[in-house]
Amino acid sequence: MLRKVASKSKSTSGWRSLAAAEKLVLLSPHHSKWCWPMDSVFAVPSDPRKYICEHAPMRVDVACRPPIGRGGLASAWLSKPCVALTRATCPRDVVRNALQRQKCCAQRSRCLCRDPFGVSSALSVSKSIMESAIPTQRVLQTVDSGLYLEKGEADIFWLLFGTVLVFLMQAGFALLEVGSVRSKNTKNILTKNILDASYGAILWWLVGFGVAIGQAGPASEDTNIEEILGETYYALAYDFGRRPDGNIYATWMFQWAFAATAVTIVSGVVAERVTFIAYFVYATVLICLVYPVVVHSAWNANGWATAFREDEPGSADLLLDCGVIDFAGSGVVHMTGGVAGLVAAIFVGPRKVRREDRFPRPHASGRFSASGEPIDIPGQSPIYRNLGTFILWFGWFGFNGVSTLYIGDGFSVVASKTMVTTVIAAAAGCLTCTVVGKATTNIIDLDLAGNGVLAGLVSITAPCSTCEPYGALAIGIIGGLIYIGSSKLLVFMKIDDVVDAIPVHGFCGAWGVIAAGLFATDFNYEAAYYSARADDCAGAFYVDSGNALGAAVAFVVFIFFWVGVTMSIVFGTLSVLGVARVDEEAEEMGLDEHHHGGAEPDSTSSGATVHVSTKE
Repeated sequence: MLRKVASKSKSTSGWRSLAAAEKLVLLSPHHSKWCWPMDSVFAVPSDPRKYICEHAPMRVDVACRPPIGRGGLASAWLSKPCVALTRATCPRDVVRNALQRQKCCAQRSRCLCRDPFGVSSALSVSKSIMESAIPTQRVLQTVDSGLYLEKGEADIFWLLFGTVLVFLMQAGFALLEVGSVRSKNTKNILTKNILDASYGAILWWLVGFGVAIGQAGPASEDTNIEEILGETYYALAYDFGRRPDGNIYATWMFQWAFAATAVTIVSGVVAERVTFIAYFVYATVLICLVYPVVVHSAWNANGWATAFREDEPGSADLLLDCGVIDFAGSGVVHMTGGVAGLVAAIFVGPRKVRREDRFPRPHASGRFSASGEPIDIPGQSPIYRNLGTFILWFGWFGFNGVSTLYIGDGFSVVASKTMVTTVIAAAAGCLTCTVVGKATTNIIDLDLAGNGVLAGLVSITAPCSTCEPYGALAIGIIGGLIYIGSSKLLVFMKIDDVVDAIPVHGFCGAWGVIAAGLFATDFNYEAAYYSARADDCAGAFYVDSGNALGAAVAFVVFIFFWVGVTMSIVFGTLSVLGVARVDEEAEEMGLDEHHHGGAEPDSTSSGATVHVSTKE
């Protein structure tokens, strides 16, 4: 049925004529579709029923453009793309396999389109017919002039754009944390936020990126080490003699911004009382080993729990035949940081209160009284906390949306839907916490509303690309309730979390991974992951199989034990050596005075006010 016109000539400056196009196929004389190799753009202006098909090697469908009018190449895409006959796909990993992906896509030899009206008669097209359909040289010059990015360049730009958004989240974390601590510790927490990015960048370049994104090497021939860590890209070195492609550098940038987030979560939990020695030790272990192993497990194409691999259902290489759905990192980033923060808070212990602040409760010994009653220690500025929340929400569009990693081949649709679900979940979490807070305390609590936003954002990070908007609403509501319940649980257990990061990132992160195993639809899974597994690996609410949910539970358990055990060793050792926590004098004086040359003048009284909390 299908015939191809073979023409192997290709000019050095791109496709110059239809005679240079490879393997052209024309289907259906009534509603025909022109199919071209991925790098070529042509039009058939003489027949409005014919459209350009740009083959998408990583998608089941191909995108169609309308014919060229007098104004040049139209930019609007048809709402109903044609469908490819072949279901072969290329790995969509985080360049988690950039060289393999290039090789795979280069081997795609045909662009096959099926007529949506069911007419499947194929026509052979002669060179003369093709040349008669050549658009004007003016149009080709428009394409060649650089007005349109090539797909690879657009993907790199997309990653760099996402890096900027995610890195801006560091400013959000800084404002949120500085607004939550007392003014005497302002310089200390801001310094650690700067170090999260700068010290973290060096560690990520030297070790972390190689562990997380590196590919299999010689050691993998005799072991399965490639399932937990990589052997290439340490210090961005050459890949066993082969130079990394440009996409690796963009991926390094994007993943570095994520790694900085994981460390910042821990800094906020144990603010006001951790030594710099402890900070550098736990940051080193977290960025070089703990966090990268989790990244490799879920996002590297070789990882033991990954879903970013093209294997068919039933493959022994996929966790429960599907792999875990953690699209942007509810578990990989947020739960990892939350569990690490939980361990740190347990070993370091709660904050203490200055002696003069203990009146009228002389028995008070810190965040909790001698009898175990919680004592509220207000932060210095609700303005900072609220502004930090908004900046984090803004950066989350890059965190979730740009996790498509590609913007062409139909992934722009996935990215836009991801941002929609992100907004809905955040809004649902905010409203849920506000309403519950009003119902239980008769107060509209600003901090509760802000943390509700963050709870919804963390909860939707894993399922953002695979759920429907109504699913995002449910996920955000449940995330808000989980945040409130887990926050009260920490108080009951006498665990001091300065910014409530453990409930937001740890508990809601775990819920996000579970939610992906429940709310992922087969249609969205096909668009964001692989079509061949969609009927088996969608969420438990939509298919008979519970494999996706089982993989989610297994991954959550893995993160809890892997991060919990390794960070317990770190903080346990620091505690035994007596270097985990600053001495009582430094804590009472304030770390700015003790470590940073003096505190800034306090224009508010909130930093020196302590009152008994009315919250249970």
